[in-house]
Amino acid sequence: MPSDSKGLIDIGRRIKDARTKAGKTQNWLADKTGVQPVVVSYIENGRRPIPKKQINKFSEALKIPVEELKAEVATAKELQGEINALEKEIGISFRNLQTLPDEAKRKLKTEVLSYYKELKRRYESNGSVHTHKDPVSLSKEVLDDCGIKRPPVNLNIIAKKHNIEIQQSAAINSDGWIMYPKGENWAGIKYKAGMGEGRIRFTIAHELGHFFLHNLKDAEQSCFMSENAMNVNSENKEREKQAHLFASNLLMPSEWILKVLPKKIQGIQNVRRLSHDFEVSLTAAAIRLVQVSSQMCAVIYSKKNTIEWGHLSNSLKSHYVKIKHGHSVSSRTQAYKLCNGDTSNEDTKPLKTNPEFWLTKNIQGSFQEHSVCIYDESILSLIWAK
Repeated sequence: MPSDSKGLIDIGRRIKDARTKAGKTQNWLADKTGVQPVVVSYIENGRRPIPKKQINKFSEALKIPVEELKAEVATAKELQGEINALEKEIGISFRNLQTLPDEAKRKLKTEVLSYYKELKRRYESNGSVHTHKDPVSLSKEVLDDCGIKRPPVNLNIIAKKHNIEIQQSAAINSDGWIMYPKGENWAGIKYKAGMGEGRIRFTIAHELGHFFLHNLKDAEQSCFMSENAMNVNSENKEREKQAHLFASNLLMPSEWILKVLPKKIQGIQNVRRLSHDFEVSLTAAAIRLVQVSSQMCAVIYSKKNTIEWGHLSNSLKSHYVKIKHGHSVSSRTQAYKLCNGDTSNEDTKPLKTNPEFWLTKNIQGSFQEHSVCIYDESILSLIWAK
């Protein structure tokens, strides 16, 4: 019978308890069993079964009987058997569902097709269990696995540990490219020549996100992106957003950011500090500042005096406001003056601003704006409640 996740969790807990009792690390167990340390982490967390070829090695290393390490995972034959039984029970083949009247199809959709999709999600033809991988917790696992405890994150350590080759390329048309074969513990990553160092690091981290999150089948993928996940240009935006989230948390873990940020936002200098310490672009640093800050704040990107995108802190989201996407930048803002050459980057200091210049409704309190020109006619603005 197919297992639920509880069986895998019990086995993972048993393995972890035996390993820690023996005073051994995940790296030790990985060396003994011939798997990657990140795979050991997945197994101990109940995210996947022990590979069949390695069960005996796990048993020998941890002195646990083989039978106690086997999860009851559905094979392709068992999965097809469940589907056939379901078809027999309802008296119709899945292929024939399209011949039903619309009303009948609507009634069957949630109960029958959703069940079928759930089976497909849980069990792959090779018997591997698929579970959702959270990009934030996975990024922490990767850092811990590589022994990286402080910024800036050395991406070469991660790449070397997981047999990932990283190269600059003048031939690719995209910002980044990755090829990750199924069943092989390696990948190839290329990034476009001519990008800034911060953008290069974010691009590599983004492609690493695809490797750790989406290494399910033979694939190669090109990514045209911005460090802002809202501007992702891809047919699979959800997958790209996951890779962005992984990259942000890999390069800038929230607990590391909170150690270097002052209790209250002071202005663009805070963004520059993060950019310098974590070796990321100003844009990526500003977005992460807003994501982890407990203050009411936002980062807003405008180009040619038009607001193109922005991010709100959680405390500002609670006021049910949105960024004024597509609206013209008010002539009474610092951003407008920078874009029109009325001042220089060196002259700017935080100024009082009206939240209605940026947001869909007014917010009580005194707000500050501090803006910086990052490209020609492209302005990054930090606003926060003072």
